[in-house]
Amino acid sequence: MPVSVGQAVVPRRLPLSNRALVLSWICFLATFFGASAITLSLSLILQVNAVSPAYWWLAATLLILWFATLINMYRLTIAAILVER
Repeated sequence: MPVSVGQAVVPRRLPLSNRALVLSWICFLATFFGASAITLSLSLILQVNAVSPAYWWLAATLLILWFATLINMYRLTIAAILVER
């Protein structure tokens, strides 16, 4: 027998803890500011030292380190969110 709307039980989502919210915001800000910094540094490399391989190696190394850090931060954040549920 169908239940009327007034009597329906809607499962309530558990709110996230402060730690999970802080981790989520840190990941978002690291992604945003890292992408901005990489865009700025690549534009400066192209304007000033486009032919120097040392600048390209440094930019590539920093990009790889940034991606590795982001992957680890997102992994920790998702694990913190899944543990709470």
